[in-house]
Amino acid sequence: MRVLFSFVAVMAAFVTATPVLSQGLSAVDAINQCEAFVEESIRPEFGANFKHPYKVICYFGLIDPQISTNPEAVCARVSRALGQPHRDIAEFMCSGAYHSYLSASSAAP
Repeated sequence: MRVLFSFVAVMAAFVTATPVLSQGLSAVDAINQCEAFVEESIRPEFGANFKHPYKVICYFGLIDPQISTNPEAVCARVSRALGQPHRDIAEFMCSGAYHSYLSASSAAP
């Protein structure tokens, strides 16, 4: 009975985890996408210290396993790590970088 229960538990974990593991962007893609999008979106007069938190939030959003199924919810969730005044900007950076990634990957031959 224990063996059967263990087998069912392991199979359930495997079946639910397998699709999730393949949905987030790779770490390198996420870093590159966030770096490029944040640098393009925020005016150059703002320094690297100002831009850094947005790049980090963007990165954690893009590597999230659920980014491909519900990017708005993922970006809203990860942007909560910042204070209220910065959440909207962080959410925009995350969702913008993801949509930019989708556009670039669909345009690639």
